[in-house]
Amino acid sequence: MPYERRLIAIAGTSGSGKGTVIASLKERHPEFVYPVSLTTRAPRPGEIDGVTYHFVTEDAFLRAAEQGELLEWAVNHEKEYYGMLKKPVEDALAAEKTVVREMSLAGIVTLRKTPLAEQLYAIFLIPPSEEVMRARILKRSALPEEEVTRRLATAKKEIEMASICDVSILAEEGKQAEIYALVEGAIRRSASSHL
Repeated sequence: MPYERRLIAIAGTSGSGKGTVIASLKERHPEFVYPVSLTTRAPRPGEIDGVTYHFVTEDAFLRAAEQGELLEWAVNHEKEYYGMLKKPVEDALAAEKTVVREMSLAGIVTLRKTPLAEQLYAIFLIPPSEEVMRARILKRSALPEEEVTRRLATAKKEIEMASICDVSILAEEGKQAEIYALVEGAIRRSASSHL
């Protein structure tokens, strides 16, 4: 059965494994579209501008938002802007392709109020414990304790809001197959509902 177009949002706390899930999906489903987002944060080691994110200044980001170039955007951890460019997503969906993107809960709330809401399927990843979350955050890059504490506090708020997603899953090691099944199941249900 061919895949119906879908907009799949992978959301979750810092250290929940969103990037790992998306990297695995890219290998499993290269036919999906994985749009590159804008962010004002600095690149981490190994990240490439235009591949991992479009790394831009705050002025450039806000200008894109004001000119209507962003489908959704939010401020994460009270200081960094992240946003989804509108054109690549709309073009992919118009071509009946599946779009997979990491998204904030604020972005999901925004998209639930747009015509794309019918195509949106949101999965929220929850880390198995605060200790695991802390270890994953610090594994990515060395951060001051103040920043780690802020991310952990944000994570608690996000977990409380997780019900805005279609499904939540505990992001433990070895759960990738369940996550693939959620994504693929959502797309197949969409396809069958349009037959």
